[in-house]
Order: sequence, then C-alpha cells, then structure tokens
Amino acid sequence: MNPTQKQFSLNREASRKQIPISKTILALIALTVLALTGVSRAIAQTTAFTYQGRLNDNGAPANGNYDLQFSLRDAVANGNQIGSSVTNAPVAVSNGLFTVTLNFGGANVFPGADRWLEIGVRTNGNVSAYTTLAPRQALTPTPYSLFAANAGVATLASTVANGAVGVNQLASNAVSELALNSNLVAKVNAWYTWQAASKPIFTSPTATNGFSGVPFSFNATATNFPGGNFWGFNYTVTGLPNGLVQAVDFLGAFFPCNDCPGIAGTPTVIGTFPITFTAQNIAGVTTHLLNLTITAVAPTITMQPTNQTVFLGSTATFSVSAVGTAPLFYQWQKDGNPIAGATNATYNLTNVLSSQAGIYRVNVSNYVNSVSSSNAVLTLSYVLAWGDNYYMQTTVPAGLSNVVAIAAGVRHGLALQTNGTVAAWGDNYWGQTDVPAGFSNVVAVAAGGDHSLALRADGIVVAWGDNYYMQTTVPAGLSNVVAVAGGYYYSLVLQTNGTVAAWGDNYWGQTDVPVDLSNVVAIAAGVRHGLALQTNGTVAAWGDNTLGQTDVPVGLSNVVAVAAGYYHSLVLQTNGTVVAWGYNTWGQTNVPAGLSNVVAVAAGGNHSLALRADGTLVTWGSNEYGQTTIPNGLGTNTTAIACGGQHTLIAVDDGGKPKLTGKVGVAFSYQIQPAGKPKYYAIGLPTGLTLNATTGLITGTPSATSTRSVLLGTRTTALNASQVFSLTIAP
Repeated sequence: MNPTQKQFSLNREASRKQIPISKTILALIALTVLALTGVSRAIAQTTAFTYQGRLNDNGAPANGNYDLQFSLRDAVANGNQIGSSVTNAPVAVSNGLFTVTLNFGGANVFPGADRWLEIGVRTNGNVSAYTTLAPRQALTPTPYSLFAANAGVATLASTVANGAVGVNQLASNAVSELALNSNLVAKVNAWYTWQAASKPIFTSPTATNGFSGVPFSFNATATNFPGGNFWGFNYTVTGLPNGLVQAVDFLGAFFPCNDCPGIAGTPTVIGTFPITFTAQNIAGVTTHLLNLTITAVAPTITMQPTNQTVFLGSTATFSVSAVGTAPLFYQWQKDGNPIAGATNATYNLTNVLSSQAGIYRVNVSNYVNSVSSSNAVLTLSYVLAWGDNYYMQTTVPAGLSNVVAIAAGVRHGLALQTNGTVAAWGDNYWGQTDVPAGFSNVVAVAAGGDHSLALRADGIVVAWGDNYYMQTTVPAGLSNVVAVAGGYYYSLVLQTNGTVAAWGDNYWGQTDVPVDLSNVVAIAAGVRHGLALQTNGTVAAWGDNTLGQTDVPVGLSNVVAVAAGYYHSLVLQTNGTVVAWGYNTWGQTNVPAGLSNVVAVAAGGNHSLALRADGTLVTWGSNEYGQTTIPNGLGTNTTAIACGGQHTLIAVDDGGKPKLTGKVGVAFSYQIQPAGKPKYYAIGLPTGLTLNATTGLITGTPSATSTRSVLLGTRTTALNASQVFSLTIAP
C-alpha cells in the first residue's frame, strides 16, 4: 500500500522519560536533618527516555512493523528543530501500542523551555516519504528526585568551595548561624521525570438487575487515569445477553460504541449473566465482573393510543407502545368488544364507515400478566376541506355530520345538516360565521365574499355578515324563493316563477338582472358577475365582463348546472362534459382533456372542481395554496362539492344516497321521479343503459359490473331538480 494513501493518527497514552536537567551536584541548604546513609555513590543518569503511544492505521489500531521518525521542536507549529532527528526502524506495533527509546543528546536539549515531539510514520520497508502526524505531542516534565539507597555522611557546609554561593544569591539574614550547624547540609542530585499512569481501578457495583423486554442501561466507572476521566481507558465488554450492546450514554440517549464503558439495549432473555468489563491503559489491564440478573416482567404501556378525528371514507390508525417480557400479545377492542384479527401494536382502518366511529382500546398481555390501554375515541367528519387555512377556513368543526349541502365563501365555509340547522367556520371578521341563534328549517345555503345566505323551507331568505353594500339587507316582501347564491358584495335568489332577484353592490352591473330573463332553473354568483340556467338548457350571464366571464360560448346548450368563480364560469352538460370560459391566467378554464361522466361542478377563486360519476374528483387551475391537490385516501362517496377563494370543500355520505341495483345481462328499468315533467336528464349511466329524455324512463341491459354515482334530474319552469343515486350492477 502506498503510504501516501494511508491515514495515520497517534494518541499519546502516556510516556516514561527521565530527562536530566543538570548533572551538577547541588549543595542545598536544608532546614531539617537529612539522615542519608549507605553506598558512597549514585548511578549517573543519561539523556535517553522512553516514549509510548498508540498508532491508528486507516482508522483502526495498527499492527505490524512501522518506521517511525522523531524530531524535537520548540513550538506547537512551525518553529525550530532542536537537535537531530531520531529514526526507529522497524518498530513493532501491537493493537495500536508501541514503545521506543529516544535520545536527542546534549545538556541544552531540555533547558526547561517547552518542547514538542513531531512524529513521522511509514510502513516498514517502504522507501516513500514519512507521513507527518498532527498535532505535535507536547512534552511536559514533572519533578523527580533521586537518592542513593546507602549514602555516606554528607559533606559539611564548611567544605563548599569558594564562590559556590554568589554574593547576591542569599538575602541578608536568610540563613542564621544556628542553621549552619554541623551535618545539616547534604549533597543531592535534582532531576525531572515523566510519571506513568497506574492501572485502572473499577468503582462500579458488582451486581444489578434488569427486566426482559424493558430498556436497560449500565455505565461502568474506573479511575486512576490522570484526571480520573474514564475516557482515558480502552474498554471491552464480554458476556452480554441478547438485546444488549456496548454503548455510550450521550445526553440521556445510548449509542453503540466499541470502546465505551457502558452497555444498553432491551434484553430479550431471562437469567443471570456474568458480564466482564476490561479497562486498559499503558500501566496495565483491570477486569471487573458484573452479575446482571434479568427477570420476566408484566407489560407496561409506554405510549397510549390517541383520539382520532378522520374524514369519512379515509384512514384511521391507532397505535400503542408497550414494554415487557416477550412475547407480547395485543387485542384491540371497539366499544368493549374484541375486533377479529386486530392483534398487532397498530390497528389500521381504511375507507372508514360511520359505523366504525366509537371507543377503541387495546389489551396487552404476556405470560406474566396483562394491561389495558386508555380509551381512544374515533370521531368522523363528513366534510373535508383543503387549501388556504390562514383564516381557519379548512378547519372543519370536529364531528360535523348529517350534512346535506355545503357552501364556500372567500374565507369561510357553511354546512347544512339534515335537521335544518347550519354550521359555519372560518373568517368571522364581518360576522359571516355568526349563524343567527335558533335558526332552523333551512333547506339551502350560500356563501358570498364576507356574508352568508340561508333559505328556509317557507321560502324566506335570511342573511348575515358584511353589509357594507347592503348585501345582507334582504328586500322587504321577498318570498317564494327556491335557490340562493352569494357574490362578493351582492346576493342573488331564484323564485318559484323562474325569475331572479338581486341586491347589494352594483358597480359592475352584477345586480342588473336582464329584464327579460325567465324560465330560470339554477343560478350562480361570481365576484362581479351572475349566471342563470334556463329550462331550455341555455345560459344567461350579466355583470363584469372585463375578462370575458360573461361571454357565453355561442351555441352552448344542454346545460344542467352552472358555477361562477372570481372571474371565470363553468357549466355541466347533459353528456357529462364541462365547458369553461373567462379569466385563464391560472388555467382555471383549461378543462382536462377527456373529462367525462361529471355529475357536479364548482368554481373557486382561480381554480375549478368536478365530481365524476365514479365518485372521484378532478381539479385544475391555481394550486398556490394546495387547493387543487386532492388529499390521498379519499373514498368514492362524495356527494357535494364547493370552492372558496383559495380552498376546496367536499361532503360525503355513508350509504345515504338512494340506491339503484341491476344485474349484468338482465333488463333494467327505472322511472325518474316525478313523472310527467317536460324534460329529463341522466349523467353517469353505465354501458347498456339509456334515458328517454321526454318520459324520464331509463331502460337497457347492463353489460358489466360496476358501482357508480349517477345524476338524475328534471327541469321545470320553477327548479332544476336533480339527485345523485348510487347505481350498482351486480354479476
């Protein structure tokens, strides 16, 4: 391997060095008697010292022979080299550890100033350049004294040579005459040495307990490394039971680590396990035996299932977390009754039905005992909203159900329930969601810019919210109303005689209903323009036309529904196709190619929505706030759609649509009610069935199985009456 491709690193574990600072015999003036006896001389010290370190090769402890080159430096970086380099080759390295003897010679190599050791390395026998390791290793001395084991009587102070103590070396009266009595001064050699660490000493307990299936952790502690920090040791652990690993505790979390003093995990077995901890430093190796006893334990729930509010037909998920001795068994319950097959920690419900709303909990057990979770309530919502939610316009009230109609304003929503009451949510700056107290017997709702409209069963209209342009001031005596619509600052109604009434802002002529307009069966209100569907299937439009929103396409006919956005218009034809015109900067009039079998349309600020007979939704136009991004997991039971300024609403039922059934290859017949009307229409009929538009009779022989929504309706001089049916063709 080319040494330039290898990555070396070195950790200085510790070192033993004896570096003589001076070979001169110093005469020390002592203040106590030194009783030195024995041999007459001490062995002289040399300038050599030993150095021990740890070498990593490519991130792992090195093994084998290496060439090492050492140089002494006077700075941690740059600086000057002191003396000559010392090369040791080969040097045996085992498990990363090596020991060398270094001698840089000379009395001035270690004068007391700071010194650093620079080390170069290469594999033995390689002639390439040495790889210099960084950083340089600091050499710091500690005091060391040396004396003879059998010293003779020290020379008296009176024999000190002349000039041994300079004139200025002793302050006046520093030494009294009494202190210089006989035998009080001895000869001593002074040295510095490097101290080695002593072997690790474990201070951990020798026994502890844990539970099978329950998270466990233990940290071994050892001292005697300088500073007492356990990171100074090389740790190994053996004898771990299944589920536990060597690990480090970092801020309360355990992470696997092959050189750490801790163990952690979740044991999966039962018994007593002798675990051996080994701590090693340069002074030696110490082992520590821990007897870990793991016993079985009953389940404990650590995370309870939570309440869920989901849209009808979507997905609900209940989850529980538990610890305890394996195996753990789970059994989910609804309203106290076991659910067949629900035996996992997670219970999923797809295409949720209204019958699945209720109270859920789970029983967790093992061979020791069992425990039940807390209750979690599943609540269903029958209205779903998405898109801009700055004003909470997509935050539908939890549990809203029994919805038969919906409406979307610019920043708020309305829902009509089967009991004739109205729910409202979203922006309420103008009071547009303050439904009048005690209001009931409602049969239709509409939402304008910042105001709301409701039609009672007696044909009377009630309005609330912003009234700056008198849009909520219902004309006196207005009655016999069968439909309502809200524009930005104005209101429209359809009366039983097929005429349209309007009030509110008229700057753009939006309340100037054409005087000859009659035979109207449906209406729609945009920001500043109005639309009306007539019994002959044609459309009339009035108001602002700056963006072509009232330019009804020439020859447009066979229309069964109309919708108005900010500045664009949509219609649904009897063949299930959609036609759009007006403002198109956001693509809101670019009807997707091939779109068919549509049974309802809605127009928002700058986006459009269509409901198909198979229950699927199609959107196009602006998606700035996600208003055309259909949520995942929707079922096929959508019954109503609406678009607000930058948000979208849909309502669903749970089998509440009237049902029609047939069989493949068997003649089918159904009469649209009421009979005797001038014209009928049907959208979404399966292959093999046709409608007689004059009599309203559907006949034919279905050729394939299917379940779909079909829109069946009739036109009268007073109302465009229609209803969505669920038609199932069985095998």
